Amino acid sequence: PFIIGLLINILLIILGREISFGGHEVVRIIFFVFSAFLFFSLQIFIFYLISSFSSSPNFSLLISTFVWITFVIIIPNTTWILARIIRDVPTKEHIVRTEDILKKGNIDPDCNWGWNSVWKREAPNPRIYNLASCFDKVDELHNNLFLEYRNKLFNQTELAINISSISPYYSFKFLNEKVSNNGYYKFKDFYLNLSNYVLIFKNFINSRDNEDQASYHLIFNHKYLCEAFMSRKNVDKNLIPQFMYDEKTTFIELIKLCSKEIIILLSWLIGVILLLFISFTRYDVR
Repeated sequence: PFIIGLLINILLIILGREISFGGHEVVRIIFFVFSAFLFFSLQIFIFYLISSFSSSPNFSLLISTFVWITFVIIIPNTTWILARIIRDVPTKEHIVRTEDILKKGNIDPDCNWGWNSVWKREAPNPRIYNLASCFDKVDELHNNLFLEYRNKLFNQTELAINISSISPYYSFKFLNEKVSNNGYYKFKDFYLNLSNYVLIFKNFINSRDNEDQASYHLIFNHKYLCEAFMSRKNVDKNLIPQFMYDEKTTFIELIKLCSKEIIILLSWLIGVILLLFISFTRYDVR
């Protein structure tokens, strides 16, 4: 049934006129078939191993159900609780309170946040530079807090994933998320690529502004206020850096990306086969 379903889906993709099907997709399908073969083989050998210890079908079914519940429900849920205890992540409310405290302690209390529209028609004066400095400090505080929160959240999630990968069922799940470029790994990879693009885009804006002799070169984090003090020259849209999301699609890249899950599944498979061999050599096959 698995092979038939896979072939039907591949046939539908090939026949679809608006769906591209190239070498990258073939590599992913090969990886998916290989991981499915490992997983299904492991399941079969686990059931054989359980059956070898008992001549009662009811008892074997009971143990098989217990093993399935342990691997699919107990281990993953326990590991998420464990990860929250080991690597605590502050709530968003805590981040907001911390940001307010840091603002009061690090921002100049004499900084007046009022804005006079007349300032947009004149060169920046000390008052404007002070406002720009205040905006930049607030932006830096916010970014540092958010970066710390993001890294802690990533670390907590990855700890839970690493522990729950002990279960072959979840190793198979995370392996297919990587192969299909989906789930947590897709989100993290996409987010890091996007963060890198933001830095590239900021550098592009600064470089263009520095080339304009008529600009006051005062850029701060307020899209409506700083526009009067930075370059207003038009930019060729072809020169603007484009966001490119680099997916890991080559054979070598996928092997490196999925090596941990493949090793776990292979280790489980080899271990169960060895136990099954020992069981068959020590007991009569029932």
